[in-house]
Amino acid sequence: MEVEAIRQKLAVSTAELSGKPNVVGLGIGTKVSGGKDTGIPCIVVFVRQKIAENMIEPSAVIPRTLGEVKTDVVLNRSCDIY
Repeated sequence: MEVEAIRQKLAVSTAELSGKPNVVGLGIGTKVSGGKDTGIPCIVVFVRQKIAENMIEPSAVIPRTLGEVKTDVVLNRSCDIY
């Protein structure tokens, strides 16, 4: 999938995704599965806490795909800036 197509999908999905509870950021990257980079371009959704789908409201679940674009939910680790 071309990065430009992912950018376009992110642009039209930003309000939907960023409005979900727990979401702190969005970006474009490659999907990581089982700790390994798959090389598959995707929309990266950064969250405060990773929560099992069955433990949250259905409306708060990040979809696995947006159209043909995959998503990857990533824990946003806080850091100190020096």
